[in-house]
Amino acid sequence: MPHQPKDTVGLNDMSIIALAKATGLPLVSMESSAGNSPKFKRIPDICALDQIVHLDFNSFLRQEGIKI
Repeated sequence: MPHQPKDTVGLNDMSIIALAKATGLPLVSMESSAGNSPKFKRIPDICALDQIVHLDFNSFLRQEGIKI
């Protein structure tokens, strides 16, 4: 298996992103964007490219009206 940098998405992440796109549901993760890196992408970056709604966990709780 080829070496994969830690700062980019892998097969598991791409499967999760594909599921969100196929279902039309937001993707909730604790990842933040890799910024403007031309080499590395993270879940929020791929979601932005594919117009998939990405929420961090706290934003998801707020959106759903869940208070802890």
